Amino acid sequence: MQDITAGNMKQYFREKALGFEEVWGAITMGIGIKDEFPDEMPLHHQIHLPEGEMIPHASSGSVFVSMSKRGDTERAKEGKRTLNISTHALPEYWFSLHEKYDAAKQEVENFIVNLLEQKLPGFSRNNIEVLHTATPVSWQNWVYRKKGRVGGIPQSMARSLLNWIPHETPFKGLYLVGDTTYPGQGIPGVTLSGINVYSRVIKNH
Repeated sequence: MQDITAGNMKQYFREKALGFEEVWGAITMGIGIKDEFPDEMPLHHQIHLPEGEMIPHASSGSVFVSMSKRGDTERAKEGKRTLNISTHALPEYWFSLHEKYDAAKQEVENFIVNLLEQKLPGFSRNNIEVLHTATPVSWQNWVYRKKGRVGGIPQSMARSLLNWIPHETPFKGLYLVGDTTYPGQGIPGVTLSGINVYSRVIKNH
């Protein structure tokens, strides 16, 4: 916000930003794959690496996996499934790679595919028909958020959600919504931030 405002408004957002050292980006993968998964397999998973280990070029020791429901032919053809994989990454790192970017992207892709082969029952790289990997660089191109910053502010026990940037600002008619405002990231958090702004707009008008 401080990059697209001026005067007192710019100063307000500059001061607010000082309270947060980093913002998440994401490494995501979309996979179309032949369905050889167990019949009663859950649709959502979080796969953890051994304690202390990290995914290369990422800022996480785990990946989230969501898969389409068997028979959902709107997302995949009969006998196929789609998988959406994501993990946290620091955007500034990916924008600093330059000529090393392609190699880093390939390395993290290979690492995650190997991890899925080891930990996700029924997953085999030989069954992959479509695979697309995205980084914060991709997300900036897709959604125009500065340096592909998607995923909100990293949460920790040391930072109370109550200290996050509020929806109302000192400037008449300007409200904030999204994953960097209270109550934070994820579909529930962002949805609630939208409801909160709606309530304030109605109350103030």
